[in-house]
Amino acid sequence: MIGPGDAGRWTPDRDDNEFEGSFVRRFASENADGDVVLLRTGLATIAAVGLVAGDYLYVNAFDDVNGWDLQHARRVRWCRLAEPHTFASSAFGANPPRCSRVWGQDLVDFAERFLNSPPTNWQTAPVPKLPVEEPPLEHVPDAMQGIVALAADLVPLFQHAQSFGEPPSEDELITHFVVPFPAGARVAT
Repeated sequence: MIGPGDAGRWTPDRDDNEFEGSFVRRFASENADGDVVLLRTGLATIAAVGLVAGDYLYVNAFDDVNGWDLQHARRVRWCRLAEPHTFASSAFGANPPRCSRVWGQDLVDFAERFLNSPPTNWQTAPVPKLPVEEPPLEHVPDAMQGIVALAADLVPLFQHAQSFGEPPSEDELITHFVVPFPAGARVAT
């Protein structure tokens, strides 16, 4: 998965600026079925090796993955390493992008050795089906009507810069709407 996804599905006629750069275009158009993918953590560690298993997808269900909008997706057959492998130096560079082609010979050699070593059954295993996306709600459930009304009243106020200044962060909004304090609770500020 990669984002930003809120601009909608990528198509060849769309400009990179709609997606905050070329990452989405390259992810959607330059990857191909069977390409090797490395799941890195940090600057020099690999946690899994994968093989792309299908075409570019736009999956609206991924519109909020830990606060990230990651609707651009590719199916991948993954094989987690028994232990993360750390290279001697910063294998992915000092400031690696979210998704890029790997040129380092150490990385390429590692991936090739891994793909040619048993077990290899994961490389052709069926990819599980994606869950069916739930349709949008036609009616707000009774138990949620109060909080939805509160949000509808509050959002236009937050957008009034003279009254509130900077808009609140996503964490502040979640805390305000999801973690209400009980009546009479005292909060240190």
